[in-house]
Amino acid sequence: MKVVLLRIAVAVAAVLTACAPDDSAPAKSPEPPPSAPAGQDRLGVIQSLRNVDPCALYGDASAVAGQPLTVEGHSMPLSCDAHTVDGDREVEVNIGVNVATVPPVETPAWAERLDIDGVDVAVTSALEAPDAPPRDDVVSWTCGVLAAYSDSTRLIVHASAPPEADACAVGEDVMRTAIREFAERPGWGSTDFPTTVLTGADPCAAPERLRSTQRVDIDVASSSVSTCAFTLDNSDMVTTSSTYLRPEHLDYSTDHFDIGGHRVAGDAASGVFDVVVGPEFQVAGERLVPTMNIVDLSLDMNRIRTVARAIAEQY
Repeated sequence: MKVVLLRIAVAVAAVLTACAPDDSAPAKSPEPPPSAPAGQDRLGVIQSLRNVDPCALYGDASAVAGQPLTVEGHSMPLSCDAHTVDGDREVEVNIGVNVATVPPVETPAWAERLDIDGVDVAVTSALEAPDAPPRDDVVSWTCGVLAAYSDSTRLIVHASAPPEADACAVGEDVMRTAIREFAERPGWGSTDFPTTVLTGADPCAAPERLRSTQRVDIDVASSSVSTCAFTLDNSDMVTTSSTYLRPEHLDYSTDHFDIGGHRVAGDAASGVFDVVVGPEFQVAGERLVPTMNIVDLSLDMNRIRTVARAIAEQY
């Protein structure tokens, strides 16, 4: 039976979102960069990356790996989708901008290592994973390409395709362009794609509003470009993240309420809720809605409502 490499692709994505180079890489590979900075240095990197338009990282390329390239727009506040073909097989591509976790996660030993314009790059093919099923059993697979900068910046390219297509060749070609374009730090307005209220937004802005009534401590090491990790009054950690969701995702939620005219949907049993912060829009014909996600494992609905209210007031 044909399978889709979802489990492996998810693992690849998790590693690429946060990984640092692996000391077990071949000797010819570039030296790994220092660990991601903490404190104000890391915060400065995070703030600067929010100003980068990921769709601009495709440059003015109309082709990739020798095939036509179509850039579709921002599927997340800090990522951009595109598609191309390999023969008659479509390849879906995504460029994301983020920072490494602290401490960094190691790249798998089986990842290929490249040096692109002096930047350390790891290429992780789901088809090459040690526990990957036979290629004949695969319907779709993902190749992840990660560029790791010494200041903790991460450029992440994911390319997904049928097994007959070379998703890694596409991903590497896109990354070469992305690294070149990223050197100029192209800001919002560099492309004509529509933006939302979450474009370049600081996910810590809403929690900061609570300082007048509660103690708010931002955990910079656990925060990223689109996620804010913080504690309220020295209690359990809470995270708020900017994201775009399909409207039907909200309909699947078990618990719903409104705050300040903003729809809130989630699951009280898990402490996970989404607050709608802007109108519905479309990317490549897909309907999306900008939301701020709340995760509070204390399951304290009073706290969750307090954070949701701050988000509603912010947006």
